[in-house]
Amino acid sequence: MITRELITPLAIGLFLFLVMLVGNTLYAILEQLLRERWPLSFVGRLLILNIPTAMQLALPVACALAPGLAWSRLTRDGETTALRAAGIPIIRQATPVIALGCICALVASTLTERIVPRTWAAQTNVEGWLTALPSTTIDRSLTFNVSPITLSWWKTRKLDRTAFKMEQVTVLDRGTDGGSARITIAPTAEYRNSTWILNDASIHALDRNGRTIWDAHADRQLLALNADFQSGVITSGGEQLQNRSRADIEAMLRFSADPQRKRELETALQSKPAIPLICIGLALCGIPLAIRTRNQGPFAAVVGALALVAASQLGLFILQTLSIRGIIPSILVATLPSGILVVAGIIGIRRAE
Repeated sequence: MITRELITPLAIGLFLFLVMLVGNTLYAILEQLLRERWPLSFVGRLLILNIPTAMQLALPVACALAPGLAWSRLTRDGETTALRAAGIPIIRQATPVIALGCICALVASTLTERIVPRTWAAQTNVEGWLTALPSTTIDRSLTFNVSPITLSWWKTRKLDRTAFKMEQVTVLDRGTDGGSARITIAPTAEYRNSTWILNDASIHALDRNGRTIWDAHADRQLLALNADFQSGVITSGGEQLQNRSRADIEAMLRFSADPQRKRELETALQSKPAIPLICIGLALCGIPLAIRTRNQGPFAAVVGALALVAASQLGLFILQTLSIRGIIPSILVATLPSGILVVAGIIGIRRAE
């Protein structure tokens, strides 16, 4: 009975927030779409590829809404009271809710690690095509600068509409605040999805006097820099670490010498399990929240669930900021938000007994 009551609000919550998030993506490109008359087939692919990214954001909301709405109705109809009179305590009644949270956590984890990195890469490819990356082969050497990085190579071969292969690539990272510099040399590299993939790279760290501090070798090193081949400039950014796989983030972390950069990557790595674990905590907190707002009706349950989701996301953002600044260990980003929600949910259910 309780499981059946959970399915409908879960489906409705997922559908509504998916429509809202994907619609927000469409709204962001709508003006350019109409002005440049983009092919509808590519726009459709762009929106479909955006669904997994939106899904991982909609799952926590659905996890909070489903128990809240289901328990609000069951409580108002007296069904939970009847179950308690039959000797079934609320904590046992909550078993389907815990199972729901665990299933949503598993789905969110699969999306975050296996599906979103691939669909985001494909989505970036479509965006690159729509924004007209060059369609001709570039056969001359180029040098790009974006402080503190200078990137140069000998010649370029176009692989497809959004991917390029370079030969004899050299990356000079002068560092910041007068710190050590690094020279990375790779016989070949590929540019795809705003990311440079340097193959068989040799890395040399230099002190201020130009002496070698250490040397390293990487079969595959990633560098996130947006390239505009038409104007001959690159810009920093385009990483979107939340959409990258653990393997990519670990590859960046392995050869990162800057402490600030290391903290950013470690925080991104610990943030990967944060959303899935938060789903379990939100599902548990939905029950005491619904019991407290049962006299105000389902609207109060919806508002309370959304406020709970907003508070959890704000707390996660604050912890990420503190971790990047080195104030707290990065492991707290993964464990603290979900831990607080789970404890609060259990205490709320115990008090409602």
